[in-house]
Amino acid sequence: MNLLRECLSTVLAVVSEVGPLITSALEVNLITNENYALLNEFPVIKVLVDAIGLWNAPDEVVFKSNEGLEFLGTLCICRRV
Repeated sequence: MNLLRECLSTVLAVVSEVGPLITSALEVNLITNENYALLNEFPVIKVLVDAIGLWNAPDEVVFKSNEGLEFLGTLCICRRV
């Protein structure tokens, strides 16, 4: 999972978007490490990524203006294709 975390951090950086601007169903190809035991069977792992910004206010408020609000982080969900 460390490989997945590193790859996604470079792909997504910080997603602070909410509502219709979220990252949804982004297809990412992860190239496996040459030391991976199942490299011959899975040279590339395809995942779909969903990411949304988490704020200390409802999405409707953030979407209008995020001034004075606190960005709490990014929720990122991945699933294999």
